[in-house]
Amino acid sequence: MKNLMMIMTLSLLSANTFACSYSLVENFTSRIHGDYSSSIHQMQAAVAAIKVCSHSPEVLEYAAQRLGSRIRGDYSYSVRLSQELGKLCRNDSRCANAVVRAIGESIEGNYSYSVGMSNAIASVVRRNRFHSTKCAAMEAISNAIHPGYSYSRSMNSTIVEIANFSVKMD
Repeated sequence: MKNLMMIMTLSLLSANTFACSYSLVENFTSRIHGDYSSSIHQMQAAVAAIKVCSHSPEVLEYAAQRLGSRIRGDYSYSVRLSQELGKLCRNDSRCANAVVRAIGESIEGNYSYSVGMSNAIASVVRRNRFHSTKCAAMEAISNAIHPGYSYSRSMNSTIVEIANFSVKMD
């Protein structure tokens, strides 16, 4: 009976932490608008809080997707927001892959910010040296490249740089 009570208490705490993590993500996501400088500080706070409170790969992946959706690739703040979001994961391929995809989906290939956002993706791979993250990064950048725009050359160079990173299989 005592063990059953302990299990029920632990599962309740786990569920509350899980729910709290999701609500934390939503709380920060609602405040981030990619076209305001205050969004940078909001993203920094969101990443710091979520890293501390979320111990679930599912929550980190969800956070990457939701926070990444707030980055607008046609605004100057997109590079800094991408860099801050890139700090969400450390040695977690699932989280890193989600971050890379989220940043990649926000890139508007006809703006100079695309180069900075591509570099932010490369920094995620530097911090999370997994084969799947490397491949996700190269795919995300290649999907964002618009042939004919001058920025595509720099973005292609970033893909080559990422291809040369040494990574471990995951």
